[in-house]
Amino acid sequence: MLSFPLLNIWSAYSLLQSTWDISVGLSELHTLGYESAGLADYLSLAASEHFDREARLRHIQPWLGISRHVQISTASCLVSLYALDETGWQELCGMTQDDRVADIEQVASPHLLLLLWHETRSDWEPVLPLIRSLPFGVIVEELVPNMPSHDLLWIPLCPVRFNRHPGAAQAYQVLTRLGNHKPSGFASSIQSPEQLLQSYPTQWRSRLFQDPAPDVLPRRGFYMPSFSSSAKDDEEILWQKARAGLKAWHPEPFSHYQERLQHELQIITDMGYASYFLIVQDLVDFAAQHHIAIGPGRGSAAGSLVARVLGITRIDPLQHHLIFERFLNPYRKNLPDIDLDVDSQKRYQLIAYLRQRWGEDHVAQIGTYGTLGVRAVLRDVARVLGISGTQVDEVLRYVQGIAALRIDDGGAELRTLMDRIDSSGQWWTLSRLLEGLPRHASVHAAGVVLSNRPLGEFIPCVKDPDGQLVTQMDMTSVEHLGLLKLDLLGLRTLSVIDRVHRDHEDMFDQVDRHDERTLRLLGRGDTDAIFQLDGKGVRQLLQRMKPQRAEDIIDVVALYRPGPMETIQTYLERRQGQQPIPDDVLGSVCQDTFGVMIYQEQLMTLVQRVGGYSLAEADLFRRAISKKDHQILANMASDFMTRALRLGWKREEIQSLWERITAFADYGFNKSHAAAYGMLSYYIAFLKAHFPLHFWAAELSTLSPDRLIHEMIAAVSQGIVIRPPDIRYSGEEFHVIGGEEIYAGLSVVRGLNVAIAEQIRKEREEGGAYSSQQEAYQRISRRVGGRVADLLQEAGCLAELPGHVVRSSQLELFSTDKAEKGLRVDAIKSFGLGWPVANGPIYVRITGAVDVRWWQRALSDIAQKYPGSCPVIIGNEKGRAWKFETMPMKATWHSLDAIRQLPNVIACGRRVEQKEGWNI
Repeated sequence: MLSFPLLNIWSAYSLLQSTWDISVGLSELHTLGYESAGLADYLSLAASEHFDREARLRHIQPWLGISRHVQISTASCLVSLYALDETGWQELCGMTQDDRVADIEQVASPHLLLLLWHETRSDWEPVLPLIRSLPFGVIVEELVPNMPSHDLLWIPLCPVRFNRHPGAAQAYQVLTRLGNHKPSGFASSIQSPEQLLQSYPTQWRSRLFQDPAPDVLPRRGFYMPSFSSSAKDDEEILWQKARAGLKAWHPEPFSHYQERLQHELQIITDMGYASYFLIVQDLVDFAAQHHIAIGPGRGSAAGSLVARVLGITRIDPLQHHLIFERFLNPYRKNLPDIDLDVDSQKRYQLIAYLRQRWGEDHVAQIGTYGTLGVRAVLRDVARVLGISGTQVDEVLRYVQGIAALRIDDGGAELRTLMDRIDSSGQWWTLSRLLEGLPRHASVHAAGVVLSNRPLGEFIPCVKDPDGQLVTQMDMTSVEHLGLLKLDLLGLRTLSVIDRVHRDHEDMFDQVDRHDERTLRLLGRGDTDAIFQLDGKGVRQLLQRMKPQRAEDIIDVVALYRPGPMETIQTYLERRQGQQPIPDDVLGSVCQDTFGVMIYQEQLMTLVQRVGGYSLAEADLFRRAISKKDHQILANMASDFMTRALRLGWKREEIQSLWERITAFADYGFNKSHAAAYGMLSYYIAFLKAHFPLHFWAAELSTLSPDRLIHEMIAAVSQGIVIRPPDIRYSGEEFHVIGGEEIYAGLSVVRGLNVAIAEQIRKEREEGGAYSSQQEAYQRISRRVGGRVADLLQEAGCLAELPGHVVRSSQLELFSTDKAEKGLRVDAIKSFGLGWPVANGPIYVRITGAVDVRWWQRALSDIAQKYPGSCPVIIGNEKGRAWKFETMPMKATWHSLDAIRQLPNVIACGRRVEQKEGWNI
């Protein structure tokens, strides 16, 4: 049978020019009998590796290429170029960085196959002599069946731009209109090879192109740079650094640490990853030298002792019972992931260092793709269909109201609403078909790749506006090609920690894991602005749990997720002694979590103990059950039963454990990650408990404007005094003055930025204190311009200086009701936000009955230390409340914290969520 490749496929990564889904489409081609197919997206190789991988799974030979316009004579013609070998692939990669129309001679190469197609015969017939003279093969897709024969190879015309499901053709037409592209007039539903050939004269088959597809992707293992002169030297360096790091960390020789280190180092060197660890350590060392905060760990790398002694992580894996094989398994031949959380405001410095250290063309950020989300696709499709903006807004309000992430989340109600507006049903149908398609290229928030050779030679890249490389392929594809990937995720909370450390030393490694002040803060749910712990639900969990040690926060991080939430009640009842912990192997393995299996590492330990698996085998076991493949599960169940019976376990015990194991597979959490994030959350709570002013100043300095007012209100409600920007004291950011109050930075004034605020601060430092408003106005005008001085004056930043009165200071109360809740708001419009000022009662929520006389004495003592005008209202869980007006006090963090230390206090602040409904 004659076989030919289908060579004119564009996937959805020909942005807004195709809806073709690779996995679905290749399955369709396999069903139709195609043995070879070629992808040539427009100006993109982004989907090439994915297409190659999926095609081979279906026994389809993949051709990989790119479509672009070239100049032939005086015409701009669309061609597709396919790689014939690895050199051809490299040439295609070079084309992705230049989208200009090139002369056809410029792309001429014996390593590329060209497919020329046009929509009229007159377009290409005059240039056939030129095409024949080029030094590479040419295929012409015939457009007219009765065209005269010629001496060029040909294939049947079949532009593939959409899949075969109902509505796909119309969805394609709509998509091209969204991108202002012209749809292909020849795109149609794919026919079988036999049906397609029947449309052409039989004699043409002697010229039918039937060559097998070449394997052109680079597949030479890992493209990892060597840290030193060779990989062998890197192994010796790693062993030396690791042993020295362990000795510095634990001067006393602990045999179990030494044995664990030896075990890990052997696996790392046997798998050839010594260079990887040294490269990451080098980056972390650079961060430390340049005061760039790095998180204590992320992901499974926190389970590595080698990573800990090298300073890559700051979590003790033995103390937390973490398993190295969860991170690096000798039976899994894929690169490990050492992910780093970094100060979000300094991440760019780390990427710049990588470029400087390894070479500009050896480092790239990883590309990603923004997709048509639910709101965007509903609006865009409506625009094409001519639906009015008012009607679209009605639907979008409904979508927002139910917090729908996908159209299907809206259910029948959303479809009914849309069909009432568009009775044809097209709006709903087409929106569902287009939802989730790639819309634009972007840069991944974390991913960076390194290579021992210039990336542009073998990976398709583009350049960002700064001229830096970004891969066209996504993270999955670059990993499959063996590139060393680093995840550098910018974490705002590390920016907060960095700012606190400017005034207080880094105490992460020495923090008391049973610190009473920190645990009380956590137990009362006072977790505004604390990483991972500031949601309403997790606050309630903390209030019920009453943490007794830092490790409890690790459990909180793992428990408060869909799936494990179902076990929270059992966990708490067993923790509080209301329910017995099972006296079986599961209770023993999960002793630290009261017999409740939460972590993947617990599963690995369980199958090791019951089935005699090695930890490496246990990790493969863990991964396999998570895939939910019925055949794999059946084989595993049989193997688990055989192994456990051999070790003396009873059949009914094994069956019971297997049922619990398979149920657990749905929600098991990585304990290494939970340990790293749990300890980070605990440390932030420690900083908030002990250094509240510096914590809040740091927190507010890192927030975007849309979140700033919410967090300012939270801080004020806890007694933190926050002053508006003042030209006498304010710098660029929020900062503490005199240990008592926080002044906002000048950069919060609408129209100013950090750079301008820095110049204003320098003017004050260099020229001395301002003596009057007039002097300040004149000096600032000279330094940064009169417009800036006007903004400062309008915002009231000069108001505390002697001189003429500035325009209304505005201090207006929004409402009496808000004032009663503890907020007075300066309506300073120049800031674009309200200004919270402490005012009104202090609310205290307690457990149990209110002993009025005892509370009178306790509050009197505090009021004597912090005299003021704010009354105290105390309420209990039954809704009873008492107002103590005869011992008013100042509402500062110090006074509120003194109240929080009293017995039975659950919450204390300017607002308490349970206040509503109190009968005072």
